Amino acid sequence: MHRAIKLIFLFFISTLIILIIGIFIAQNSLKNKIETALRERLPDYVSLNYSDLDLSLFRNYVEMHNVEILRVGKVTSETSFSVSFKKLGVYKINYWDYLFNDCIDVNNVKIVEPIGTYYHNEIVPKKEYNLPKTIEVKKIINVRNFVISNGTFQAYDTQTDSLLLDLKNSQFTLRNIHFDKETFIKKVPFEYEDYSFQFEELFYRLNDFENLTTKNSEFKNETSVIRDFRLKTKYSKEKLSSIIINERDHYDIEADSVWLKDFNLERLIDSISLVASTKTTVYNSTINVYRDKLVNDDLRIKPLYSKMLRDLNFYLKLDTISINNANIQYEEKVRVDNVAGIITFSDFNATVQNFSNTYKSPVQTIIEIDANFMNHAPLQATWQFDVNNQSDLFLFQAEASNLQADNLNDFTVPNFNKRLEGELDKTYLTISGNSQESKIDFKVKYKHFDVVALKKNGKDKNKILSKVFNLFVSKNSKNGNSSFKEVTKSNIERDKTKSVFNYIWISTRAGLIKALTIE
Repeated sequence: MHRAIKLIFLFFISTLIILIIGIFIAQNSLKNKIETALRERLPDYVSLNYSDLDLSLFRNYVEMHNVEILRVGKVTSETSFSVSFKKLGVYKINYWDYLFNDCIDVNNVKIVEPIGTYYHNEIVPKKEYNLPKTIEVKKIINVRNFVISNGTFQAYDTQTDSLLLDLKNSQFTLRNIHFDKETFIKKVPFEYEDYSFQFEELFYRLNDFENLTTKNSEFKNETSVIRDFRLKTKYSKEKLSSIIINERDHYDIEADSVWLKDFNLERLIDSISLVASTKTTVYNSTINVYRDKLVNDDLRIKPLYSKMLRDLNFYLKLDTISINNANIQYEEKVRVDNVAGIITFSDFNATVQNFSNTYKSPVQTIIEIDANFMNHAPLQATWQFDVNNQSDLFLFQAEASNLQADNLNDFTVPNFNKRLEGELDKTYLTISGNSQESKIDFKVKYKHFDVVALKKNGKDKNKILSKVFNLFVSKNSKNGNSSFKEVTKSNIERDKTKSVFNYIWISTRAGLIKALTIE
């Protein structure tokens, strides 16, 4: 009996030792296969270095430490992309599926503290960055959780050595990833259930003049938020005017936060194919725009909003945009010896419906605005157009109350050397037009209106010129039994080299001048 027990015990111990040895042999064999594959299967233009590869069949994981990957460009033979990270870990691999079902099924993949650098070169064709679709996909890959923690990424322009993008302390998660030969040929070569992306700071160079920055932002399936949004011209107003050939706006735009519901961004390697959100809300923004009219005019054609949307090279679908509590200031410098004229909109709130190039006619883009003009006069406006209308037909309606004429002097005195006096109690206007010309129906109630021409110093009254002006200006709007003056002005020709807002302004100005003129 004792001998039988002893034999069973020895058999058990021997089997266990053989099994352990077999596992270690299999483990070393698998490790060698992985390292061989990493050496031999990578393309010639990709190099991989790491300090060690740790693999355990007992604890079911594979880890690579101190990894560095370099991609060398085919055109320039210089490094186009590099990434290094402390650790790459693959955990809880389903070996049964791998051996018998041609499926790589993994519970977790983690990349710790990656530092990525991309070197953008204009001479490199975009197709070089595309994934080679000739690769044969033999196995299905499923990953429950893919996590990147504490990531940093930078992009540089190789020709100017300037920073294009800087992303700090990012966290990225994808869940339930599925990859196979069908998904491989799609724009995004895998499917996933949901995602999460957070970062502490982002810097992005929009172009040669403007930079965009944000902080503590996050993107998720249902709701995304961009905090501490800043879009600014990187030069001072004076410096910008000295380096540009043609006039260009100087921007200083800030927003506490921008919330996006159901945000969707589909991106190819070097281009965006879709930007979508069911609701976009901008909170507490400040928008300052300055234009130096002393710089040469930019004589390029300026399209209306409908054409801008129609001609985008990607699909844009923002169902609803809400702008809450904005303050807008526009400055325009016309004379060398004067300060810039200023126009302001305070307590600005707006709702935009169907800001998109995906809807079909007769769906219209509708913009509704509620604000205080020049910090005191309540203003409501509605602007609508059909993106698909090739003539760019639009309708703009506005209503303003209790506008004190002297509040316009911050703009009219420095730019036109004229001071206005009086009050516009109520103003209604409807502008209908297209890309060529507009018509305005203008209705206004005003009193004690006066135009004061100023001398060159912009302070003293030019009495003679003021008398000439007021020979043609009606002091009050009363017309027979009506206290309103109603006029219509047609065939207002658009200057296509000017902005959309210039078109609205010259149409409004045409109606106002006709209403104020003695007939």
